[in-house]
Amino acid sequence: MANFRTHALVGVVANASAATWFVAADLASLVEGLALAGVGAVASLLPDIDAEHSVPARWVRTLSSGVVAAAVGASLWENRDPITVCALAASSFVAAYATLRFVVHRWTTHRGIVH
Repeated sequence: MANFRTHALVGVVANASAATWFVAADLASLVEGLALAGVGAVASLLPDIDAEHSVPARWVRTLSSGVVAAAVGASLWENRDPITVCALAASSFVAAYATLRFVVHRWTTHRGIVH
């Protein structure tokens, strides 16, 4: 089964090739071609988002939990002391990370090679 490195490598090569073809055929501008290649490369990592130990899944959980922690910290910053805000933001990060991990792994099944 393909790992993170394989998904990333194949995704970058395939999407860069397709984007180059679009630009060469005058179907997209250079800027659009770069955007197509970038979005395609990122999208090539998404088939493993439901795998328990996948790198993209950790990235998504970490980023999402960071957004939750930042929102909690920003909403409490005016009314609480900094130590309390940091403790609540850290607690919300851990809670969001654990919740996301539980929900994704409880209700999704990694299909492996079928994608």
